[in-house]
Amino acid sequence: MPVITADYGGMKEFVQHKVNGLLFEHRNPESLKEQMQFALKNPGLMKQFGEVGYLFSDDGRVPDIVEHCNELMKIYKRVALPKNLWRVTIDTNPEDCNLRCVMCEEHSPLSSFISELFKETGMKRRVMAIETVEDIFLQAKKLGVKEIIPSTMGEPLLYKGIERIFELSQMHGIRINLTTNGTFPKRSVKDWARLIIPNTSDIKISWNGATAGTAEKIMLGLNFGKTLENVKSLIEYRNIYYSRTGYYCSISFQLTFMQRNMHELADIVKIAAELGVDRVKGHQLWTHFEEMKQQSMKADYESINQWNEYVKQANEMQERFRKPDGERVILENIIPLMEDEVIEVPKEYDCPFLKKELWISATGVISPCCAPDKLRKSLGDFGNIYETSIERCWQVKDIRNWLAITKPNHFVEPVTCVNQ
Repeated sequence: MPVITADYGGMKEFVQHKVNGLLFEHRNPESLKEQMQFALKNPGLMKQFGEVGYLFSDDGRVPDIVEHCNELMKIYKRVALPKNLWRVTIDTNPEDCNLRCVMCEEHSPLSSFISELFKETGMKRRVMAIETVEDIFLQAKKLGVKEIIPSTMGEPLLYKGIERIFELSQMHGIRINLTTNGTFPKRSVKDWARLIIPNTSDIKISWNGATAGTAEKIMLGLNFGKTLENVKSLIEYRNIYYSRTGYYCSISFQLTFMQRNMHELADIVKIAAELGVDRVKGHQLWTHFEEMKQQSMKADYESINQWNEYVKQANEMQERFRKPDGERVILENIIPLMEDEVIEVPKEYDCPFLKKELWISATGVISPCCAPDKLRKSLGDFGNIYETSIERCWQVKDIRNWLAITKPNHFVEPVTCVNQ
């Protein structure tokens, strides 16, 4: 069908004058009249124009609007970067650890994780190849990721490629966010500090007591006094580096909240202030083992009330004791619990990770949630880094559907956070 249309807007793009139709000057009736007269006088040419059809397809047919929109969406998804993805955690070496924390999913004396891993896979330890780490950094840089966290399970400083990770951090301008147990194995604290401080946004040190008696019964194999000295040396170097360069790496205490140690919460805040630790943060106990259930601060209404009292004491200590620079220690996630939280995470809950982070296991499995290993699997299959890219994973239908129904402040069942 030949077309007569104005030389304006979208139709001008689809109709070329005397190729597949006629154009008249926009809002000019005389120009329209001229083109209509031309059409009446030249029926043969108009037939030819009509046979040309749509210029942007091989056969001249106008594409189906639904198919056309689907193709456009594919292009948008391919080129659009996930701008809200700001951090990626890589489980470089989850089975490597020099401590046996009683609550740890893998390394607790109560855990059968490693023996089950061997039974299921033939492996006793999973280790991410450094070549995979290098590729993840390249992908992360392209996507504008700001931070990468080496393994939060096990001790990342035992990873053979740890120096390379800090080299990659500097090379690609991506900060490391480090979680460590504070033992600083195989070299001096100052040697570690020289490597870590210049390229790290925050160092989270696992801290589970204000006294040796409490901490060493939870983090089995820990020398509390030695770890305390390690933190002092780390902060000393951090402060020197800051005064020399203006770059400040924050240092945090990372706690697991449980009945065995929270009676010392206020004193932990005090120690943090005296040392110059910037932040005390933590999370409620994941009860991986039946034997640990009564250690949860959510075990019953009495334990919830006790937790709320500990929170009050911690806030009072925050006001009484300041860091050497006069600033308060930041308290994060140290907040009162509601009575119904004995059953599940409340319906209105602000998840700090949702839609912002991805986790990649040592075997390449990608997940949008930081839940323990087995619980992540219940969320669905979001791909494997050895078969897809971070960008494609972030754009595939499964993960977008999951993120769409899981609001940042509202969990839908089934959820990984229930009863935790």
